[in-house]
Amino acid sequence: AGPPLSLDWSYAKTFEKDLEEFEQERSTSRLNSMRKLHMNKYKRRNLLTFHWGLSEEELKEARRETKKMQRQRSMTQVMLPVQRVEEAYCSIKNFIKKKTKGGKTEEDVEDWSDISNSASTKAST
Repeated sequence: AGPPLSLDWSYAKTFEKDLEEFEQERSTSRLNSMRKLHMNKYKRRNLLTFHWGLSEEELKEARRETKKMQRQRSMTQVMLPVQRVEEAYCSIKNFIKKKTKGGKTEEDVEDWSDISNSASTKAST
């Protein structure tokens, strides 16, 4: 855990390499790439403070923001089923409002009776 590392628009151009050569080298090292992406918190902190010059306060703020985003994602995951039920409820409510407003046509009445018959059949099974 700890403050996240991210890519930035600023970069240092150190050397150029032929694309084919790069792809060949990359294909052999790709197997270990996931392991290479992980960085323990001590190495991350050292990189951020000593090499990139971030202050302790900036690290704390980044950790707070990261934790906040994680909590928001967790709440979204927890509330997703409730949101689906709410959307279905609102959809049915709007449909009923639309069908019960004035200016009903014969076709509207038939549609409504089909839905109510279908709902009562499902309820009885």
